[in-house]
Amino acid sequence: MTQTKDVVKKFIASPYNISGIASGNTNYRNFVALLHLLLVKHKKKKCFVFFTAMASLDKSLKICKKLKLPWNNLKMEYMEAPTRVSATIPEDLVGCIMEVSNLRTKWDAVVCSMDKSVIAKIMRQTQSGESFKRFGHKQLASIEEYPECCAVEFIDVEWEFVEICAEVVDRSKEEVVLDPESEKFVCWMEEYLRQSYGYSTRLIADAYFVWSMQFKGGHFQEVSILNQELSEDCNDATAKNRRDKLNAGSETLRKYPFLSYVACKSCLENTKNSPSAIKNKKYSGFCKREFPELHDGIVGELDRAVAAYSK
Repeated sequence: MTQTKDVVKKFIASPYNISGIASGNTNYRNFVALLHLLLVKHKKKKCFVFFTAMASLDKSLKICKKLKLPWNNLKMEYMEAPTRVSATIPEDLVGCIMEVSNLRTKWDAVVCSMDKSVIAKIMRQTQSGESFKRFGHKQLASIEEYPECCAVEFIDVEWEFVEICAEVVDRSKEEVVLDPESEKFVCWMEEYLRQSYGYSTRLIADAYFVWSMQFKGGHFQEVSILNQELSEDCNDATAKNRRDKLNAGSETLRKYPFLSYVACKSCLENTKNSPSAIKNKKYSGFCKREFPELHDGIVGELDRAVAAYSK
């Protein structure tokens, strides 16, 4: 225990990115990630997952080794499957968007747990084509023990954004035009998607545009620039969805600062007996009792983390 406390003190004094989530000029997310590693270390939680595309592999392994946490490296296909049948966009477009996401996004992750049999089971699932082969928020929620209500709502809100953009593209007379790099990628996967699913070139281009709108301003902003009118229409149509996501994130921070996921509306309304309220109380109590300096660090960084949501 003394050694673990020393690791925590040194991390607080000189933190580094282990969360993979930008939170403005604050280490709030990194402190919360450390807390959840400690929860795993003390068997208060089964697993913690690092996505190494966001938090580098060397830093992920560095903190695991310091805490003497068993771990394994996962390679999986990313696919965020909807929780329900869409009432507004065709089934073939939904399927094409999922396949584009899978082909365009490859995730490497590190999963750590004190129970090596749990790690072994997850490894089997990701390698054998079982339910974790194609990895999305549903699988992450299962591994990290998020409440089902919060996991389902998170996925639904993400897919609502996709549905809105797809509707805008469907109504528009403007044809999607891809930048040269994206055009090369679409040509590369076109033969596979046509042969496997019968998707047309136009459907693949539409799916790629809709998927890329989630990342506008980041890696795929070129797609939006070449479709300026469509992009602006999507931005206008998704304004409420994006605002709701930001509000849910900031409200989760204020009400449940020791959680590592976004709480659903039901949990945010019931701050006493909801699944998220119970988890936050459990994690907060553990942190304050066993690692008070980390507890103070999380609380001390909270205002800056909330402010980052409004930027």
